[in-house]
Amino acid sequence: RGEAARRGILASVGGTLPAPRCEVLPLDLSDLGSVRTFADECRRRHAGNISVVVAVAAEIVYEEGRQAASGADLSFATNQLGLQALLAELEPELGSSPRRGASGLRANRRVVIVGSRLEARGSVDPEVVHSTGGARLNKGWAGRDAMLRYADTKLCNMLLAAALAERWRGKAVDVLAVTPGMVHTGLWRHFPQWYQALTYPVRALALRSADDAAQGVVFAAAAIEADGKSGAYLSDGLEVEPSQGAKDGKAAARLYEVCGELIAADRSPRRGRREDPCRRVSMQTEQTVRL
Repeated sequence: RGEAARRGILASVGGTLPAPRCEVLPLDLSDLGSVRTFADECRRRHAGNISVVVAVAAEIVYEEGRQAASGADLSFATNQLGLQALLAELEPELGSSPRRGASGLRANRRVVIVGSRLEARGSVDPEVVHSTGGARLNKGWAGRDAMLRYADTKLCNMLLAAALAERWRGKAVDVLAVTPGMVHTGLWRHFPQWYQALTYPVRALALRSADDAAQGVVFAAAAIEADGKSGAYLSDGLEVEPSQGAKDGKAAARLYEVCGELIAADRSPRRGRREDPCRRVSMQTEQTVRL
């Protein structure tokens, strides 16, 4: 998200990782061209060595109607389409042979999709997504506030995790969804200044710190105990039940198909784009590829 963000990330991990082992690449998840460039560079630098992908996309768009260049709703383009496109680009790497863990034992590769318990308030109709090109996610979209629209995209994330777990069943890759809880971060940066000022004391006191919330995400990404638990939904290392909507296998498969079509449509011959992997398989944001 810019040079300042790159420097901040490097500074934050400087005490735990040698500089050469931490690389920061630019990525705008709302721009599928940026996603492809990011994935290409990851493959070029680390072919065969991508063990874990932690997919984090959390964008609340306060103003209704804001769209990405593709015409899709901006929060949906960022929180869902960008994630699915990235994982489709990296699928050949993730679907290769099991990796060797720190103990030397063979372990599955792992995809961790960071969701939210707000998904239980979400609503998504794949046919509405299809008919509007991702501009709306459900029939009541126009009347939903920013938090509910965000919850809709988080339900999409849960359905993506379910679709990928089914898609990769029998392969040496686990797909886990994880909720970090309510966290005090920059998630509210698009809200009006008066709202941010009014809610800051509550957010600072009542919500989890980013460091605390990250513990559960790190567990999902690295813990031996999570190996082989593809399809699980975790909170602080414990399995929790997702909403009924998140368990809808048919909706998960259809949404995956619709999103794949939208991703493929973003490639236009007149823009010189290469064939999309989503087509071949019929089909705030930071991304971290843990190597």
